[in-house]
Amino acid sequence: MTTRWAGVAAIVLLAGLAGCGGSDDAGDSGGSGGSGGSGGTTDTPAIVPTDLNEATSGDDDLDGEADEGAALTAEEFCGFLADETPEVIDLTPAEYAAATFGTALFAFYSDKGLLTDIDGADMDALAAAGCPDAAAELLAVLGAGSFAELLSS
Repeated sequence: MTTRWAGVAAIVLLAGLAGCGGSDDAGDSGGSGGSGGSGGTTDTPAIVPTDLNEATSGDDDLDGEADEGAALTAEEFCGFLADETPEVIDLTPAEYAAATFGTALFAFYSDKGLLTDIDGADMDALAAAGCPDAAAELLAVLGAGSFAELLSS
């Protein structure tokens, strides 16, 4: 479900930001002075970085939908499945395999700039168009009949 993955993405993004301090502020070094401390800026780090669109470039307006021209191809998705299937094929139980696959899926969509576009039905369509047998093999290991089912559980 897209909402679930978007929530996971937001949590991971905010967790990553927790390590980002205000070390870029040159005005607080206590050096030559002259401003009297009333510069109007605070030391509170921003919660949302100004480069958020880079992490979700497939959705520049952040409406939860891919912007025109930003789409994943069946070839790209099937290549991802081919790379990830050997990584999870022997993992048990199925929940562990699904969690491992989910982490890789999140990173894959993020790298493609489509972080907000993780959708099981779209994944099923891409797999049906390019690699139905590979998808069926992986889904059996993950304990699901489809990617839509996997993402909704």
